Amino acid sequence: GRDSGKRINAENNWWGTVDVRQVQAEIWDYQNNGNNPSVDYIPYLDGPNGNPVPGNYVQGTIISNTTWSLANSPYIVIGNILVNNGVTLTVEAGVEIKFDGNYKMTINGALDAQGTAVEMIKFTSNKGTPAKGDWDQIYFGDYSDDSKCILKYAVIEYGKTVVNINTASPRIENSTIKNNLNSGISVYNGSPRIQNNTIQNNNTGLYF
Repeated sequence: GRDSGKRINAENNWWGTVDVRQVQAEIWDYQNNGNNPSVDYIPYLDGPNGNPVPGNYVQGTIISNTTWSLANSPYIVIGNILVNNGVTLTVEAGVEIKFDGNYKMTINGALDAQGTAVEMIKFTSNKGTPAKGDWDQIYFGDYSDDSKCILKYAVIEYGKTVVNINTASPRIENSTIKNNLNSGISVYNGSPRIQNNTIQNNNTGLYF
């Protein structure tokens, strides 16, 4: 039966192509229907019995505490990401997260993304010539663990309503939120702490 909470290990297979978008098209999972399980198909091979195709691609449901490290940066987002309830995604200082399409990151657990003044974390477009609206949003909802959700010393750019807060209270500090199609930050029924940020060149900087 179908189980959206499961993950299927389909790593190290040859799918007839090295193009990640074509590999995606071969798989019908959570990205296509939220009731389906997530399929882990990365790394995939460059031929029959071949070698893993290089590139740090991320998508799907994160079901255990995970760290995205500077050593493995950049991370290329090739599908929607869901951080499960009770799970923390930690992003190290200096990491770049590049969205390769209209994808969003939903935080039902915690997002701990703390850069530094000299090594800021970047959430951005993966296009060679980025534009407003290249990707969707980071979404904090009612299931987010407010005490552990923080964006600090981060650059968040080229999305739509790029930080979307709905019945949640994350901290957003010392960050730059710019060049987004709709709102830089949207808040509905939440009490986030938004301090010491630069919010510019969005359609609306802060929307309630």
